[in-house]
Amino acid sequence: MPPETNFSSLLDYDSVEAYLQQLFFLSKSQLKKSELSKKFLQKAVHRKDQLQIPLDLANNLEINPKYLGKKIEIIFKDDQVAIFNKPYNLHSHPLNYTGQDNCLSFFRKGGRNLGVNLNINKLNYGRGLLYRLDYGTSGVMFYINDEGLLHNLRENFSKLVKKKSYLAIVSGEVRGDGAIESYFKYIGSKDSKAELLSKNNYLGGDFPLGKLEYVVRNYNSSEKVSLLEVSLITGLRHQIRAQLASIGHPILGDTLYGGKEAARIFLHAYKYEVEIGEKKYVGKSLDAELFSRFFDLDCGL
Repeated sequence: MPPETNFSSLLDYDSVEAYLQQLFFLSKSQLKKSELSKKFLQKAVHRKDQLQIPLDLANNLEINPKYLGKKIEIIFKDDQVAIFNKPYNLHSHPLNYTGQDNCLSFFRKGGRNLGVNLNINKLNYGRGLLYRLDYGTSGVMFYINDEGLLHNLRENFSKLVKKKSYLAIVSGEVRGDGAIESYFKYIGSKDSKAELLSKNNYLGGDFPLGKLEYVVRNYNSSEKVSLLEVSLITGLRHQIRAQLASIGHPILGDTLYGGKEAARIFLHAYKYEVEIGEKKYVGKSLDAELFSRFFDLDCGL
């Protein structure tokens, strides 16, 4: 059962639903998805009534100061931007208050000296993150400390984010560099998996087009895996994972898309370049945990 906390009402309310909406700024949709029953939500609330409320609702949109995860490397920070290296198997941001395995809880626990202002964009759990990485993906992330700048960068993402490069270890020998273009359709529970439609088989519909390019950096003949540097032209959910699988070279560890089981999903955000005014911020990290089992990243990149 989710953790709860006790509240005493200071006023009368027509229902628990009205009480929670007014006190915690919760939407009807959030309450509907919660563990609270319809009968409980419709119950009248009287002054001095004691209510047990799930902690996730009582602390809606707050970041938990408890952190469960590895230490996060800060690559660079100034007043506008913090650039850091996300470990694999860690969420970019929480989905609720009780979530502790995420980057923002690390920054909440560490305090403002880490260079991250969690007091912006407070109606969104993503706060100042410019983009997110999948749970299993490691690598460079940008946190923007000014709300106006954050919205401008997000609105002009394709124009101002100049480079999005990833390293991927894939099954088999990839023979030659290449590019992939395909339309994306999301399927499964909560659209959890991407299904690709080739440009030749596209019959119309509201499906986004994903584009990427890749360069072969190395091949490990004993393990039969290739190291690719992937440049994202667009940026769709699961784009690299699904498109590399579509050419017969799934990412090692990415079982959702047919990859062999491994200690992690071997996908790492290696380099991002972001233009802010007259300044170009470059975030780069070759600290991709466990990649060294297969390749020396200090050679040839």
